[in-house]
Amino acid sequence: QHDVVLKDMQTLKASIEALDKSVAEETRQRKEAHAALVKRLAENHAALELLHTAKKRLQRVYRSFIQQPLAVVDSSDEQPQQQPSDNDFGFDDVVEDQGITVHHDQGSLAQTTVERPKMMNDGTKVVNLLSTIEADINRENADLKANGKKDQAAYERMMAASAAKREADAKALSQRAATAAELAESAQILSKKRKA
Repeated sequence: QHDVVLKDMQTLKASIEALDKSVAEETRQRKEAHAALVKRLAENHAALELLHTAKKRLQRVYRSFIQQPLAVVDSSDEQPQQQPSDNDFGFDDVVEDQGITVHHDQGSLAQTTVERPKMMNDGTKVVNLLSTIEADINRENADLKANGKKDQAAYERMMAASAAKREADAKALSQRAATAAELAESAQILSKKRKA
Protein backbone atom coordinates (compact mmCIF):
# COMPACT_ATOMS: atom_id res chain seq x y z
CA GLN A 1 0.00 0.00 0.00
CA HIS A 2 2.86 2.36 0.76
CA ASP A 3 4.28 1.78 -2.73
CA VAL A 4 0.92 2.61 -4.27
CA VAL A 5 0.79 5.89 -2.36
CA LEU A 6 4.33 6.76 -3.44
CA LYS A 7 3.42 6.05 -7.05
CA ASP A 8 0.38 8.32 -6.76
CA MET A 9 2.62 11.05 -5.38
CA GLN A 10 4.99 10.75 -8.32
CA THR A 11 2.06 10.97 -10.73
CA LEU A 12 0.71 14.07 -8.99
CA LYS A 13 4.13 15.75 -8.98
CA ALA A 14 4.57 15.06 -12.69
CA SER A 15 1.08 16.45 -13.34
CA ILE A 16 1.86 19.65 -11.44
CA GLU A 17 5.18 20.11 -13.23
CA ALA A 18 3.56 19.58 -16.64
CA LEU A 19 0.79 22.02 -15.72
CA ASP A 20 3.31 24.66 -14.64
CA LYS A 21 5.18 24.29 -17.93
CA SER A 22 1.94 24.56 -19.89
CA VAL A 23 0.91 27.69 -17.99
CA ALA A 24 4.33 29.26 -18.54
CA GLU A 25 4.15 28.56 -22.29
CA GLU A 26 0.59 29.90 -22.57
CA THR A 27 1.64 33.02 -20.67
CA ARG A 28 4.62 33.54 -22.97
CA GLN A 29 2.45 33.18 -26.06
CA ARG A 30 -0.19 35.49 -24.62
CA LYS A 31 2.41 38.18 -23.91
CA GLU A 32 3.79 37.91 -27.43
CA ALA A 33 0.31 38.09 -28.94
CA HIS A 34 -0.56 41.12 -26.81
CA ALA A 35 2.70 42.86 -27.77
CA ALA A 36 1.99 42.19 -31.46
CA LEU A 37 -1.54 43.56 -31.03
CA VAL A 38 -0.31 46.73 -29.35
CA LYS A 39 2.31 47.23 -32.08
CA ARG A 40 -0.21 46.71 -34.86
CA LEU A 41 -2.71 49.11 -33.31
CA ALA A 42 0.04 51.71 -32.89
CA GLU A 43 1.03 51.33 -36.55
CA ASN A 44 -2.59 51.66 -37.63
CA HIS A 45 -3.03 54.72 -35.42
CA ALA A 46 -0.01 56.35 -37.05
CA ALA A 47 -1.39 55.49 -40.50
CA LEU A 48 -4.77 56.99 -39.62
CA GLU A 49 -3.14 60.20 -38.44
CA LEU A 50 -1.18 60.41 -41.69
CA LEU A 51 -4.28 59.79 -43.79
CA HIS A 52 -6.25 62.36 -41.81
CA THR A 53 -3.51 64.95 -42.31
CA ALA A 54 -3.31 64.15 -46.04
CA LYS A 55 -7.08 64.48 -46.43
CA LYS A 56 -7.14 67.84 -44.68
CA ARG A 57 -4.23 69.08 -46.78
CA LEU A 58 -5.82 67.96 -50.04
CA GLN A 59 -9.18 69.44 -49.14
CA ARG A 60 -7.52 72.72 -48.23
CA VAL A 61 -5.58 72.77 -51.51
CA TYR A 62 -8.62 72.04 -53.64
CA ARG A 63 -10.78 74.51 -51.74
CA SER A 64 -8.14 77.19 -52.12
CA PHE A 65 -7.84 76.42 -55.81
CA ILE A 66 -11.56 76.86 -56.35
CA GLN A 67 -11.73 80.11 -54.42
CA GLN A 68 -8.64 81.81 -55.85
CA PRO A 69 -8.82 84.04 -58.96
CA LEU A 70 -7.76 82.50 -62.22
CA ALA A 71 -4.04 82.86 -62.74
CA VAL A 72 -2.65 84.14 -66.03
CA VAL A 73 0.95 83.65 -67.03
CA ASP A 74 2.59 86.33 -69.15
CA SER A 75 5.52 84.87 -71.03
CA SER A 76 6.60 88.25 -72.47
CA ASP A 77 9.04 88.73 -69.57
CA GLU A 78 10.84 85.53 -70.35
CA GLN A 79 10.87 85.58 -74.15
CA PRO A 80 11.52 88.44 -76.62
CA GLN A 81 8.47 89.97 -78.24
CA GLN A 82 7.78 88.44 -81.65
CA GLN A 83 5.52 89.65 -84.35
CA PRO A 84 2.55 87.29 -84.60
CA SER A 85 1.94 85.40 -87.79
CA ASP A 86 -1.19 83.71 -89.04
CA ASN A 87 -0.10 80.51 -87.35
CA ASP A 88 0.42 82.20 -83.99
CA PHE A 89 -3.30 82.73 -83.29
CA GLY A 90 -4.09 79.58 -81.36
CA PHE A 91 -0.85 78.95 -79.47
CA ASP A 92 -1.80 77.56 -76.06
CA ASP A 93 0.09 77.43 -72.79
CA VAL A 94 -0.83 75.43 -69.72
CA VAL A 95 -0.21 77.16 -66.42
CA GLU A 96 1.70 74.66 -64.27
CA ASP A 97 -0.16 73.24 -61.25
CA GLN A 98 -3.25 75.33 -62.00
CA GLY A 99 -5.01 73.36 -64.73
CA ILE A 100 -5.57 76.59 -66.71
CA THR A 101 -5.04 76.98 -70.45
CA VAL A 102 -4.28 80.50 -71.66
CA HIS A 103 -4.33 81.79 -75.24
CA HIS A 104 -1.88 84.30 -76.75
CA ASP A 105 -3.68 86.55 -79.18
CA GLN A 106 -1.47 89.30 -80.72
CA GLY A 107 0.41 89.81 -77.44
CA SER A 108 -2.68 89.81 -75.24
CA LEU A 109 -3.44 86.95 -72.85
CA ALA A 110 -6.94 85.61 -72.47
CA GLN A 111 -8.22 82.60 -70.63
CA THR A 112 -9.82 80.09 -72.98
CA THR A 113 -10.08 76.77 -71.16
CA VAL A 114 -10.28 76.05 -67.45
CA GLU A 115 -10.01 72.47 -66.21
CA ARG A 116 -11.24 73.10 -62.71
CA PRO A 117 -14.16 70.66 -62.83
CA LYS A 118 -11.84 67.83 -63.85
CA MET A 119 -9.33 68.69 -61.15
CA MET A 120 -12.04 68.83 -58.49
CA ASN A 121 -13.39 65.48 -59.66
CA ASP A 122 -9.93 63.96 -59.50
CA GLY A 123 -9.39 65.51 -56.09
CA THR A 124 -12.66 64.09 -54.80
CA LYS A 125 -11.64 60.64 -56.00
CA VAL A 126 -8.34 60.90 -54.13
CA VAL A 127 -10.01 62.05 -50.92
CA ASN A 128 -12.61 59.30 -51.21
CA LEU A 129 -9.85 56.74 -51.69
CA LEU A 130 -8.16 57.96 -48.53
CA SER A 131 -11.49 57.74 -46.70
CA THR A 132 -11.91 54.16 -47.89
CA ILE A 133 -8.44 53.26 -46.60
CA GLU A 134 -9.30 54.92 -43.28
CA ALA A 135 -12.48 52.88 -43.01
CA ASP A 136 -10.58 49.66 -43.77
CA ILE A 137 -8.02 50.42 -41.07
CA ASN A 138 -10.75 51.25 -38.56
CA ARG A 139 -12.46 47.94 -39.33
CA GLU A 140 -9.16 46.13 -38.89
CA ASN A 141 -8.65 47.87 -35.56
CA ALA A 142 -12.11 46.81 -34.41
CA ASP A 143 -11.42 43.20 -35.42
CA LEU A 144 -8.02 43.24 -33.73
CA LYS A 145 -9.48 44.56 -30.48
CA ALA A 146 -12.37 42.09 -30.55
CA ASN A 147 -10.04 39.15 -31.19
CA GLY A 148 -7.69 40.44 -28.52
CA LYS A 149 -10.52 40.47 -25.98
CA LYS A 150 -11.54 36.94 -26.96
CA ASP A 151 -7.96 35.68 -26.67
CA GLN A 152 -7.55 37.38 -23.29
CA ALA A 153 -10.81 35.90 -22.02
CA ALA A 154 -9.74 32.42 -23.19
CA TYR A 155 -6.37 32.88 -21.51
CA GLU A 156 -7.99 33.92 -18.25
CA ARG A 157 -10.32 30.91 -18.35
CA MET A 158 -7.34 28.65 -18.96
CA MET A 159 -5.45 30.25 -16.08
CA ALA A 160 -8.42 29.83 -13.75
CA ALA A 161 -8.85 26.16 -14.72
CA SER A 162 -5.11 25.55 -14.38
CA ALA A 163 -5.04 27.20 -10.96
CA ALA A 164 -7.98 25.06 -9.81
CA LYS A 165 -6.35 21.87 -11.10
CA ARG A 166 -3.02 22.75 -9.54
CA GLU A 167 -4.68 23.45 -6.22
CA ALA A 168 -6.51 20.12 -6.37
CA ASP A 169 -3.34 18.23 -7.34
CA ALA A 170 -1.34 19.97 -4.60
CA LYS A 171 -4.02 19.10 -2.05
CA ALA A 172 -4.08 15.47 -3.21
CA LEU A 173 -0.28 15.38 -3.10
CA SER A 174 -0.32 16.68 0.45
CA GLN A 175 -2.86 14.06 1.45
CA ARG A 176 -0.81 11.31 -0.20
CA ALA A 177 2.31 12.56 1.60
CA ALA A 178 0.49 12.43 4.92
CA THR A 179 -0.76 8.94 4.17
CA ALA A 180 2.73 7.83 3.14
CA ALA A 181 4.13 9.19 6.40
CA GLU A 182 1.48 7.37 8.41
CA LEU A 183 2.12 4.13 6.57
CA ALA A 184 5.86 4.49 7.06
CA GLU A 185 5.36 5.13 10.77
CA SER A 186 3.02 2.15 11.08
CA ALA A 187 5.49 -0.07 9.24
CA GLN A 188 8.26 1.10 11.57
CA ILE A 189 6.20 0.36 14.68
CA LEU A 190 5.23 -3.03 13.31
CA SER A 191 8.88 -3.81 12.58
CA LYS A 192 9.88 -2.93 16.16
CA LYS A 193 7.14 -5.14 17.58
CA ARG A 194 8.31 -8.05 15.48
CA LYS A 195 11.86 -7.63 16.69
CA ALA A 196 10.65 -7.48 20.26
